[in-house]
Amino acid sequence: MRVIINSEIRVPASPALLLSRHLSRMPNRRMAGLHQTVKKWLAEDVYDTRRFEEAYRFQTKTSLEDGLKREVDWYRQSQQKKVLGFTF
Repeated sequence: MRVIINSEIRVPASPALLLSRHLSRMPNRRMAGLHQTVKKWLAEDVYDTRRFEEAYRFQTKTSLEDGLKREVDWYRQSQQKKVLGFTF
């Protein structure tokens, strides 16, 4: 199932599209392009590694969510070391 993910909320694709379609029809000009933006987000944010795994016989050992969490943790630690004056 496709979803729009923010750091705190997850919205399934179909309700997001439905809501954005209705909101973009409102007279408020700021909402005019909302539906197109949501469609673009959903088109770009699909992470399916099945074809890559089949073509190269590659299996990931870390999930995308876990890998991103590790990367963010590493980045925060490296920034903290820079603030404290340590460089590696």
